[in-house]
Amino acid sequence: MTLRYCFSILDQNAYRITRDKVEKQVKPMMISVLSHTSWLKSMYQRIACALCCCMSVGICTTTTSAQSHVGERPSLETRTIVTRPTAGILARRALAADLGMLPHGAVELSLSYAPLVNVELGLHMYGTGVVGSGDIAFPDVPSIRLAWRVFDETSSVPAIALGVNTIGEFPQPSSSISPFALPGPGAYIAASKHYLMLGTLDLHAGVGYVFAWPGTREGVNIWAGAEKSLGAHFSITAEVQYMSSGVVPNSDGIIGSAGLLAYLGRGLTIELQAADLFSTIADAPERRLQLYYVSFL
Repeated sequence: MTLRYCFSILDQNAYRITRDKVEKQVKPMMISVLSHTSWLKSMYQRIACALCCCMSVGICTTTTSAQSHVGERPSLETRTIVTRPTAGILARRALAADLGMLPHGAVELSLSYAPLVNVELGLHMYGTGVVGSGDIAFPDVPSIRLAWRVFDETSSVPAIALGVNTIGEFPQPSSSISPFALPGPGAYIAASKHYLMLGTLDLHAGVGYVFAWPGTREGVNIWAGAEKSLGAHFSITAEVQYMSSGVVPNSDGIIGSAGLLAYLGRGLTIELQAADLFSTIADAPERRLQLYYVSFL
């Protein structure tokens, strides 16, 4: 009884010290950040910023093993070909953070978590003009990624996933009507199949019903792609997609993208992307840099 009482007192003191530190240090800092940043103009942006801060702190303090989907022996599933989703889902209790650097000084951050088996929830925020000297602009509403795998892959049948993804591509300057030159796939169904062929080969395909955005209208998005391992720590990806006529003005046709991925260790993967290879959206292909981190809580 005496030892139990002593441990109880120690636990109470530790909780009190932690609570006091949060009240005196962390809480004022968060209030200061949220109240003195004039560029956070809407409630959606404040909520997204707070969630990003909290989840980023969780990532930085995680001490469990980290994983990757690159190379001949991937421990995770590929969730995105280059720009379009696959049937891959994070493993349960896995937390993913994706950071991208794009043209127009744009920076994007995606945070995803799998609370249940075959279920993934994600939030995506980006800003244009963050890097460089132009005006900084953020969308009023963050993009979302919701995915549910309804059928797991077998030896003869691919994995099938349903989802909603409003993450667009090719962010536009603040003066543009639409935040993206290419809207997200919307409500979609995707299929993925994994093969062992001189390493690994993953084939993906999907079709989505695109939601209307300012400057765009509803339509159909169809895509297919592949990922091939190159040794233990590298992979290449290729993707083609088609948007139905009128979804994006002056951009009818096939949109191609490719990427080179390298696993850097400790759960960190880097990717060099070349998007819009056929200059369907812009006058020249778009070069991007992406960083991916996945860890288990």
